[in-house]
Amino acid sequence: MKSSPRLGKISALKLFASGLGAGSKPQKVVTAFLAKTESVAHRWIESRKGILVLAMVPYNPASGAIYVYDRERDMWYMLSFAAMDSEFTVALFQQAYSEYRLHEYMTQPGLVLNLLLDEPTTGVRFGHAA
Repeated sequence: MKSSPRLGKISALKLFASGLGAGSKPQKVVTAFLAKTESVAHRWIESRKGILVLAMVPYNPASGAIYVYDRERDMWYMLSFAAMDSEFTVALFQQAYSEYRLHEYMTQPGLVLNLLLDEPTTGVRFGHAA
């Protein structure tokens, strides 16, 4: 797993399927995700295989978390960093995007499977239960 002195080791938590199906339009999938997590997207980057989203609690610019949607598996994942807990700003997202090459998880979302923690999740860690 990749690591940075400031952010620490990266891992991933499997969250939930969109429920819309693997062929759904990205706009529809992200809109449903944001509604479910009661968040707003401050960064949203798409590829043919995946979507990378920086989502935040409204009006709280230091509450962000980074999510990857695997379009082929219809599954959302939250990227987790050992030294951070859902407190990303846009600037920290840009740093993580560069240092951890997060575009790779968007263009090849199957790579997220290598980061999965062994523990099952029961809901969204964004501050709201699923």
